Amino acid sequence: MARFFSKEDDRYRVKKELRDIIVFAQQNLIKDPPFIKLDLLCCRNMLIYFTPELQKKIIPLFYYALNPNGVMFMGPAETIGGFTDMFRSIDPKWKLFSRLEGNIMLGNMIDFPFHSAQQPLHTLKPNEVTLPKQKRSVTDIFNRVLIDKFLPPSVLVNEKGDILYNNGNTGKYLELPRGETVVNNVLKLAKEELKYALSNSIQQALKSNEIVFIENILLKVDKRSHLINIKATAIKEVDAQPWVMIVFDDHGVVNSNKSKSKQSITTDGNVIAEELKKELVYTKQQLTTTVEEMERSLERLRLSNEELQSTNEELQSTNEESLTTKEEMQSLNEELMTVNTQYQAKAEELTRLNNDMKNLLDSTEVCTLFLDNDLNILRYTPQIRQLFNLIASDIGRPISHVVSNFEKPINEDDIRQVIDKLTIKVSDIRTKNNEWYRMRIMPYRTLDNYISGAVLTMTLITDFKQMQSKLHVLKDYSSSILDEIPQATLLLNNEFTISSANTASLKLFDLGEHELLNQKAGDFLKKQWKTETPALLLKQCLAERKQVTTTITIKGKQVRTYLLDARPFFEQTETTLLIVLRINEIQNGE
Repeated sequence: MARFFSKEDDRYRVKKELRDIIVFAQQNLIKDPPFIKLDLLCCRNMLIYFTPELQKKIIPLFYYALNPNGVMFMGPAETIGGFTDMFRSIDPKWKLFSRLEGNIMLGNMIDFPFHSAQQPLHTLKPNEVTLPKQKRSVTDIFNRVLIDKFLPPSVLVNEKGDILYNNGNTGKYLELPRGETVVNNVLKLAKEELKYALSNSIQQALKSNEIVFIENILLKVDKRSHLINIKATAIKEVDAQPWVMIVFDDHGVVNSNKSKSKQSITTDGNVIAEELKKELVYTKQQLTTTVEEMERSLERLRLSNEELQSTNEELQSTNEESLTTKEEMQSLNEELMTVNTQYQAKAEELTRLNNDMKNLLDSTEVCTLFLDNDLNILRYTPQIRQLFNLIASDIGRPISHVVSNFEKPINEDDIRQVIDKLTIKVSDIRTKNNEWYRMRIMPYRTLDNYISGAVLTMTLITDFKQMQSKLHVLKDYSSSILDEIPQATLLLNNEFTISSANTASLKLFDLGEHELLNQKAGDFLKKQWKTETPALLLKQCLAERKQVTTTITIKGKQVRTYLLDARPFFEQTETTLLIVLRINEIQNGE
């Protein structure tokens, strides 16, 4: 790890020197030529998408691409098929296979893909063909003549009998079977007289690792009998499949002259008997080999049966787990359906509440604007468009980016103060069209009492402002008329608080206006005149809701008599809003 990776936090990164020697490239197994000299070939979960015919073409290509003893890594559902002579299993569970070494005839098995443009054909004339002249060494000539002229015919086969190499004229001993088939097995190509001997010699050579001799085999060639000897020896190399070299030795034609003497006939009979004995021995050996192979096959079948039983138990356990999982999934599905039903009911309820809220906001005709903590617009009612130039795409924009129709822009500090201090701020603002709105800024509270912004409501108060202005005018007008009255006159509310006084009243009590206003009339007159009569008069006027009068005499340095006249004024609800108290001094003789 330290050599090829560097640790970064809780991860590992490939070092640059390793990354630089790795080549990433796309490879089309069907069209592109294969890579070669590979140590590891990983094709997990790829062959399962190929047809069996295509798999038979691809696996020999993998054998060709790998180095000797190279490893092929396949998926759990993939197999090498019948190519056991090319690969051996390293780990059946993880599908690891090693390339076997051997002289396998790949030329007849591999259909090499080529992805190149076709070149125009050019036919060479006889005088254009030039062959390089190569001088052959004496050793090559000697070996070639020795193999072709003096060595007997021989074949090199693997443990299954497949021919790997053929030397000399073996047509006398091997022949092709009938039919359109390609056979490369020496036991199937051998003539009938040689089949048992060849099979026996291969088996004995592999077992004993010594040269096996089988002599005096009668073989009919062109209606004449030949005596054949067979020699077989095993060839075992490291990390390679075992091979067997088979050599055929022909000792010539057996003499079968009909003019033999009786002794010769007796000798021929002995030879035939000897051949029959040999054939019987071959048959017994073949039978023994067959029995041993059958026992090994039975042992393999027994092991396979145990593995299948174990696999069956695992499958049963998996099936039970699947059934349990299915029941859990059904229960979970029912719970999901219940939750889904609840969600649907909640969604319908939210839809109704949303519709109710929309209709409520539309019916109130109150301009409402919702802002988040960053003063970005969340939503608004349609009436707000009269005051702000808003469109649907303004959702999410800051309020400061939107142009308003007010004479002065909205103070963002007021909104932030409301969010921070959780207060309510009310102010009257005027538009450029001389309309008045009362803006109310409140914090936006969620159900869990979390402040997530502010709500701005703006109510049209133009009529109220106009009425207020008119009232100010009327008040000024009534004050001017009140000052023209010669008697002292006080204006009281229903709580007998002095709200206005004329000039004659100020002279009568020798006070300033600020000293007289907002005082209780009964208490004030009692303090001035030392009598309860004015307070009782006002209570009688409010209780009977009619004009009442009374006369009081004030003793002092100079005795004075005053006529008090209290008159109530009512509205349609008959609530007394104003009481006019006039104080008139009565002179002597009046």
